[in-house]
Amino acid sequence: MDYLDKLVECQHIESEINKIEEGLRGSDVRKKLLHARNYIVNVQNNYKKTETDLTELHAALEDITHRYEANRSRAEAEGIHYSAADEESDLADVQDMQREAQQISSAFARNEQDLQALIKRLAGIDQEMKKMAANLPKARQDYTRLKAIYDKDLAEVMAKTEPLKKKLAEVQAGIPETLLSRYQEARRHANNPLVPLDGNRCSGCHMELASAGLTKLKNQGIAECENCGRLIFIQN
Repeated sequence: MDYLDKLVECQHIESEINKIEEGLRGSDVRKKLLHARNYIVNVQNNYKKTETDLTELHAALEDITHRYEANRSRAEAEGIHYSAADEESDLADVQDMQREAQQISSAFARNEQDLQALIKRLAGIDQEMKKMAANLPKARQDYTRLKAIYDKDLAEVMAKTEPLKKKLAEVQAGIPETLLSRYQEARRHANNPLVPLDGNRCSGCHMELASAGLTKLKNQGIAECENCGRLIFIQN
């Protein structure tokens, strides 16, 4: 068997391996397994983020409470001051008191809005955490069940591909390293890196070969397509 025949056999064996492995990669079991795994990871990440949000919201609640108490104390003090105002208070004093009262009223309104928003957010987080806690056990059960099925399928695939991979290694050992490297480089860009000449065109990309490329192909028996990088050979 010459080098070209060995390359053809390499491609055939690798195609068989890929066909078997692709069946597992595209299986419904694997898709469901990945979906279950991603769901669990997302829930765990969201749970951690939710815990961080809760810590920040509790700190915000303490801050709002502190500001609320400070404004209430301020309002009480200003109320006493305002009630103590008598007829001798000039217009400027009264206007200052009115502005102060308006500021306190606005501060209370902001506190009330912040507090309501905070309560709503806390309620939403509570619902999110309950939902995550309720769904996570079933997701883990589904993952465990699907993983067992997938592992069984994987074992069957490996039982089919291991002999092929062993045969592939034996064939590759008989190919010069430089030629094998060219083949493997072409394979990184195409599933069928070795293609026959079709007339004067590459049968992979259908690009017409230049005269120099055709001459090289006829002299050496194999040449690279300048367009797609595949290895072209003349089929007997």
